[in-house]
Amino acid sequence: MLKYIKILFVAALLFAACNKASFTNNPNAYLYADLPEGGDTLSFDTVFTSVGSVTKSFMIKNVDSKSIHISDIKLSGGENSYFKINVNGEPGNDFNNIDLAAGDSLYVFVAVNIDPTNASNPFVISDSIGYSWNGNQKFVQLRAYGQNAVFLNAQTILHDTTWTNALPVVLLGNTTVASNATLTIQKGTKIYSHAKTVFEVDGKLLANGGTDTADRITFTNDRLDYPYNESTNQWRGINFGAASAGNILNNVTIINAYVGISDTLNNSPQAVSRLALRGCILSNHDYAALYLRNSNATVINSLIINSNVQVVLENGGNYSFNYCTLAGYSNDYVSHNNPS
Repeated sequence: MLKYIKILFVAALLFAACNKASFTNNPNAYLYADLPEGGDTLSFDTVFTSVGSVTKSFMIKNVDSKSIHISDIKLSGGENSYFKINVNGEPGNDFNNIDLAAGDSLYVFVAVNIDPTNASNPFVISDSIGYSWNGNQKFVQLRAYGQNAVFLNAQTILHDTTWTNALPVVLLGNTTVASNATLTIQKGTKIYSHAKTVFEVDGKLLANGGTDTADRITFTNDRLDYPYNESTNQWRGINFGAASAGNILNNVTIINAYVGISDTLNNSPQAVSRLALRGCILSNHDYAALYLRNSNATVINSLIINSNVQVVLENGGNYSFNYCTLAGYSNDYVSHNNPS
């Protein structure tokens, strides 16, 4: 019996010695941060203030043949930082004494929430995450672009209103222009809609964008990070209600919705103009770019492309399409199997 106890004791000592020897103190031991975009900077696309951002992540990898003891992973700005981090599922600002086995890796998750400022132009928020091992220290730089905005949370516009281009407009829920109200949108205004948001026009919409790119009016989704900035069905689109008429959209871009523009009536075709589009771009919609039923619409010099169906006309109506391009090309989000 004593013989076996001695054997077990020696085996335990050998295991402990091997386990201890598997760690390296060599300052040349290779530990590095693997970022999605490469380089040493984790960047966030424009984040609207007070809304926050999606969470991004990177990995710290040990490619050495032995385990490495990470003495510290630290958010440089600490509690006062706009950024928040999480290491392997644990939130905090400073993480100590982490063992990383040979060939293994750990995840660092990063989110950012930016407080409003008085700036009208986009601004940059920066910080860094440092990680230390074997006398070495490296940093991952953090960078986010913040933007103040006008936020509308499921509001109904009851009176004649003008949206200016001073700040972007962010729609956080279904937004309605009431039947007795006219909404005028100035050139260069950008409107960003949250997921599943419908922009309902029961009154009148006058959106007069300019021909230059910077002066165009844009309707899109509020997720500006990849792949959502290129995906369809990120919001529900613009819908014109039964009482709406005399709507004018000049040089307006509408992208990434379920249906770009819908004007669908159940009664007989309308004698008065309900919708006039000129110089508009309707692109990247999950169902149809332009969906009209019993409507009265004029579309001039407009680009209607890359949706599963470009134009749907149902149950008749009065329509004029002049100098327009209707075309569909398959991409990662749209499979062009239907006629335009």
